[in-house]
Amino acid sequence: MNTRPIELKRQTLERLWVEFVSKNPSPEKYCEIARIVPLLRNQAWQKYAESKPAQHELLKLMDNPYWKSIRAMPASLLMELYPSDEILSLVMGMVPDLACMAAKKLLDGGTKNPRILEQIIGAADSVYLKQRAAEKILADNPGFCGLMKIISEVPVLGAKAGRILIERNPAQDVLTIVFSRVASLRNEIWEIAKKQEDNLYLLVAALDLCPELRPEAGRMILAKALPDDRKFALLLPVAKHVPELRESVWQQLAGTDMSDTWLEALAREAPELKERALARRKPPVRDMGSVFNEILMVEATTATIS
Repeated sequence: MNTRPIELKRQTLERLWVEFVSKNPSPEKYCEIARIVPLLRNQAWQKYAESKPAQHELLKLMDNPYWKSIRAMPASLLMELYPSDEILSLVMGMVPDLACMAAKKLLDGGTKNPRILEQIIGAADSVYLKQRAAEKILADNPGFCGLMKIISEVPVLGAKAGRILIERNPAQDVLTIVFSRVASLRNEIWEIAKKQEDNLYLLVAALDLCPELRPEAGRMILAKALPDDRKFALLLPVAKHVPELRESVWQQLAGTDMSDTWLEALAREAPELKERALARRKPPVRDMGSVFNEILMVEATTATIS
């Protein structure tokens, strides 16, 4: 590769740069050079930064689509000159490459804003920073969203967050979420849920997640008065995961008007029921087009034979 043209360009730009600086250009001109001329970008931006541009000017650069690929430059200067919680939060959201730096500044600065702490957990690509933010949330009367964020993204503190949730509100939806996401609390939640009448969706979650609980969960589902419009969806997991209950599932579904799609799904998940399920499929409805095409096919075949 011939690098001579590039070298000549670099030398020419360096010569012009010296002349340009001698003309005492405005900060805005340095800023434009930094955006437009990659070979002069660093020194031009340094000159612009020395002017200590106003916060609103740097925010305008971050929002400018022409700066999108080099947004980290005004973002870094914003963090240096105006490191408020709001600015650091903005940088963390807009410039992923600077998210960890912004998060560290926020945590070191002692922020207690729950929204920002939740943002750190979601944006920072650092287990250590996520854990620091989670610990701050847990230490100050955490809300539902913060606890859910911890359960989802900070596994080491998931059990602590989950226990707070189920102690505050042991309703089915909360229990089911924590049961699904925090394995270490499943036995404890199972004992709570078994005593509740409204526990259907947790029973389905147990079928999916806990082989040792499947027989009991399946029997509990079968013992409930299931709504007709949800019966198939609720019983299919029982047929799938608990072979010894498949006959009981079939008995409950036998009087249900099942679509061919449902019957085929049941046949796939429960081999013992395959023959009976497929036998209940409705014969295909032949439309006019199908009959028309068959007539033409028969005619073509007989014409060839004759």
